[in-house]
Amino acid sequence: MLYIVSTPIGNLQDISLRAIQTLKECSTIYCEDTRLSIRLLKAHGIDTPLKSYHKFNEKQRLSELIERLKGGEDLALISDAGTPLIADPGSILIKALYEEKLPITTIPGPSAPICALVLSGLSDTPFQFIGFFEKKKMGLIEQISNLTLYQGSTIAFISPHKLIDTFKAFEKVLPNHPLFIAREITKKFEEYLWATPQELLDKWSKQAVKGEFVMVIPEVTSSIAHNPQEWIEHLKEVFSLSTKEALGVAAKHLNLSKRSLYNQQLKDR
Repeated sequence: MLYIVSTPIGNLQDISLRAIQTLKECSTIYCEDTRLSIRLLKAHGIDTPLKSYHKFNEKQRLSELIERLKGGEDLALISDAGTPLIADPGSILIKALYEEKLPITTIPGPSAPICALVLSGLSDTPFQFIGFFEKKKMGLIEQISNLTLYQGSTIAFISPHKLIDTFKAFEKVLPNHPLFIAREITKKFEEYLWATPQELLDKWSKQAVKGEFVMVIPEVTSSIAHNPQEWIEHLKEVFSLSTKEALGVAAKHLNLSKRSLYNQQLKDR
């Protein structure tokens, strides 16, 4: 049996009794970083062997895991923090186990996206989780453009070294839109606040950016995001995009081909 075990996202005490017992009884625990996971094991008296399982070796580990599970072993999969497979490796393994008809279960527990959503007060609305914001400019623009059409809240992780760039992008596209930030959830210096993009820039431009950040974006109701021509001109203006670049972003944003959107532009002229 493969056990997908959720682990704490900050406070090492935030782990279930069942999770501790399962980790103690498994033959091996597969984890992203053995140096981080060993701290959790030591805190709870778990001496089960650890093996690395991360995005750079998950394909190589696949046959090993399948063979061990076929042999009747109980194995555990954990991430550095929170629930495995949420913006973490593991989907390749899970799909393979279903194909091989091998048993699998989950030991539920902490999840940073859900904690952030609850803390934002927006948990009574539909929501989507999009993982990490893109590091490259065009990818980030496309993500922000797409979430403006979603009828509900959007949850995303932000890498600390891309925090300022992300706030700047939001300040350009949605300058007055309120954003919720959850930093270092459940840790000693946890911090939660609602602010506009400019207010967030003012705050973190003046201090060192440290910790794990989760952003929750409430539904965007601006009509400009639903008008192709206005949105193309808006993207060109705020990001200094060429017409071709803005057309590409808008096409993905509206789920249209660039050709059909271009033809629509010609008709509207």
